[in-house]
Amino acid sequence: MVSMTLALLTVLPSRRALVAGAAALLAAPVAKAAAAAPVLALPAPRLRNPLLSAIEDHRSALTTVMQATDDFVRAEEDSAPDEALMLAIADRAADEETAALAALLALTPATIGEATALASHLAETATEFDRLDLFERFAAVLARMA
Repeated sequence: MVSMTLALLTVLPSRRALVAGAAALLAAPVAKAAAAAPVLALPAPRLRNPLLSAIEDHRSALTTVMQATDDFVRAEEDSAPDEALMLAIADRAADEETAALAALLALTPATIGEATALASHLAETATEFDRLDLFERFAAVLARMA
């Protein structure tokens, strides 16, 4: 029993020293690298493309107008008491769509990709809402690009 205790007393301190030495050895390169390396640099956030954002804003405004108009038509057909409110909401949505379209058409595409996206959106809108005037307005935007 005494020899076992002596063996443990002689082995444990050297085992602890070995673990402590190994930990220090492993931590030294990490600490050195951490001190030498710069702080993690994240890429700068991408700025939203103003033209593509304006297209999305106009799409959203169009969706709002369609929903508000459908709600008003349903209220009118049902002789709902909130028919006047639905009309006011539809009018406001139409005003917001007009403003979103004006903001979109005030921008000038910087690349062919942006011009293509704008042309696609305006063609879709003109076809869906029978707005042939959008093609004339798009031609004015293209003239600004030149």
